[in-house]
Amino acid sequence: MSIINPCFLLSKNLILIFLGIFGIGFIIGFHELGHFLFSKLFRVNVPAFAIGFGPKLFKKQIGETKFSLGAIPLGGYVETNRESFDSKPYYQKMLVIGGGIAFNLLFAYFVFCLLFMLGLPKTRFLYATTTTPTIEAVTKDAQSLGIKPGDKIVNIDGKEVKGETKIVLQQLKESKNNTVKLKLSRVGQLVDLQLDKKKFLQALGTFKISFKYVDRPGLPLFQAIKKGIQFTNAYIYMSVMMFKNMLVKRDTSGVGGPVMIIAATMQSAAQGLKVFLLLLALISISLAILNLIPLPILDGGQALLYTIEAIIRKPLSEKIKEYIFIASWIFMLALFVLISFRDIWRLFGLAKFFGGK
Repeated sequence: MSIINPCFLLSKNLILIFLGIFGIGFIIGFHELGHFLFSKLFRVNVPAFAIGFGPKLFKKQIGETKFSLGAIPLGGYVETNRESFDSKPYYQKMLVIGGGIAFNLLFAYFVFCLLFMLGLPKTRFLYATTTTPTIEAVTKDAQSLGIKPGDKIVNIDGKEVKGETKIVLQQLKESKNNTVKLKLSRVGQLVDLQLDKKKFLQALGTFKISFKYVDRPGLPLFQAIKKGIQFTNAYIYMSVMMFKNMLVKRDTSGVGGPVMIIAATMQSAAQGLKVFLLLLALISISLAILNLIPLPILDGGQALLYTIEAIIRKPLSEKIKEYIFIASWIFMLALFVLISFRDIWRLFGLAKFFGGK
């Protein structure tokens, strides 16, 4: 038994690692497929379609395009013939460049509509949607606030609370007061509490006070599509704000690198197909938003360069482009290393060891 268990755990972990890497590779491949199909639509020559780096696991020439799959699926590219691409009208160039972003967003819309139709999984990724305003647990650190397990929030600052937990969070954020007045239903009686708003939100945000999960059954097709589109739009907005903070405030606390993404994808795969698809949709949105950043090595930067050329009606100097590309690569590599080291610290608890939070 002592021999079988380690072997079983090892094989299980290897399967999860494979699924995690496969999931990321699929999202990247779907992004590149968008570029490829728009290129073919406008008859742009595509010499190469590659997913991943390192040793090639698969290579095949189909027509004019050489398809390949690398051992490390953390990137990819569609190589277009420069003369063929440059000869196309500006709008076709923009559609080819934006094809990857469009496909990532379409994948997310499809997954969220599907999940609302099948029934949402119980996971922290959908915490505000799959829980009710009934308190499930309160840690020792938060007991001083006076909230107890089983309490149901029925009123916030005189406003009745109905529906999902996100209504509670929305009403708390909209409150302009430093203190918040809660009316709770506790064992058939109403209890009034007045709490420090900041402390209460912090307790909720760190799950020191957690709400009770409920089953969210699947919705009819058109209602599921409506809900799926609304949820995807909300997450796109949230992702844009996160990347804005990263660029403007230089805050990378909400950004995970490849190490953290693979780890999260592995964990989601272990929680079932719904959670796995959910995380892939979230990663797909993040990849789409990331590619909007105006760095030349990303789709947004490529679109910016071609827009500038369209405005000035002449191509930019190849030397200037080269310098911009080099600076962009240095920046992205530095950010990659920084975030990857931080992810490793988080996973192995080294941040705490070195005095981090």
